[in-house]
Amino acid sequence: MAQRGTYGKNDQRRLYVVTGVYTQKLRATQENVPLRIMRRLWKGRTYWAKRLAQAPEGKPKQRLQRVAGFCKAEADAFRAKWFPKSFEAD
Repeated sequence: MAQRGTYGKNDQRRLYVVTGVYTQKLRATQENVPLRIMRRLWKGRTYWAKRLAQAPEGKPKQRLQRVAGFCKAEADAFRAKWFPKSFEAD
């Protein structure tokens, strides 16, 4: 219906829409994925905390505080769920 409305009744062109699941493989890994995620979160938390410490006062610092706070909250929540014991990333 929408194709006819776009191209008219006499045009031979017909677009199509693909729906459904595409054939693909889900590959497993032997890697400790929660540990990898925790390390990345920890590095992000450390990076943004350093940037915040070096930032001048004002609006940019307020933005950095929000980013650093978000990273800290995410890392802390992930650590609490997956690593209830003490965690120190490399």
